[in-house]
Amino acid sequence: MISPPARTVLWSSMREILPAIESAWRPFNPKVVYPASAAAFFEALPALLTAKRIVVTFLNAHSVTAMRVLRQEYGSRVPFVIYLHGDGTNGAQALTELNGLLTKQDQFISSCSADARALRLCLHGAKVHVIPFPLGAKARKPRVVANPPLVYVGRVSEQKNLHTLIWSLWVLKAVFKRPMRLSIYGREDGYGSPNMNLHTPNLGRRLKALAKRLGVEALIEWRGHCESATLEREVYSKHHVFVSASLHADENFGLAAFRSLCSGNPAALTRWGAHTDLYRKFRGRVRLARVYRGSHGPFVSPLE
Repeated sequence: MISPPARTVLWSSMREILPAIESAWRPFNPKVVYPASAAAFFEALPALLTAKRIVVTFLNAHSVTAMRVLRQEYGSRVPFVIYLHGDGTNGAQALTELNGLLTKQDQFISSCSADARALRLCLHGAKVHVIPFPLGAKARKPRVVANPPLVYVGRVSEQKNLHTLIWSLWVLKAVFKRPMRLSIYGREDGYGSPNMNLHTPNLGRRLKALAKRLGVEALIEWRGHCESATLEREVYSKHHVFVSASLHADENFGLAAFRSLCSGNPAALTRWGAHTDLYRKFRGRVRLARVYRGSHGPFVSPLE
């Protein structure tokens, strides 16, 4: 099993998902290898060359390098089982570097149907299975509460399309005369949106300035980053409507939205990535806003 330590992964959601994937494969007694460490990789090389299969839990430059060394330098034909998540933010660059390395025995695991469709368009004949992350969560009964607050949990990033969410608050207040409060949990990542060549310095400050210009700054509470236990106690267990206008290229599961929905709360999401799977899994509790194609990339209407 080729996998990075969860603590080294940039996205906090992966620190929960990666251990869950490793736990699901534990009955097969895997040897876990972190390929960014050359010493650990070469120490595990004999086991990798004689394995029945090699599970790649996170697709990035390090894991692709390890796969290339195994196939090109050592002639290994041990089948790969490759989890797709991890590289969509960078335009699936690591995935494109697999060209010429894959065999008919290799298989992919996607956490959502949208990623599986995209992969089949890019790699004709690819064997891809849609398997949600094995988090073992149980869904509670739906909640019905009058005028619940709005909650967003995630990174403060161009990829998450928060400016559209702020515009939608203005629409609610100015057009529908229904001001609603929004709590935003998450830290600014400064990562931009590599797929769309966007990078906005001090994005959090700019979003707050936008809210002030629109006259909705008093409706928004910026809560910053919180650990999972705090989110469970202060957010998911309480009544709210989860909202996300995300256009993130690697929105392949929607962990925060999933946690909120499992707690019985409704959600308003974009028709994008794994959100469409959540719409099917939580019937009647998810509203989807359409994503349009424009000359500068995908966009969502604040009105919708």
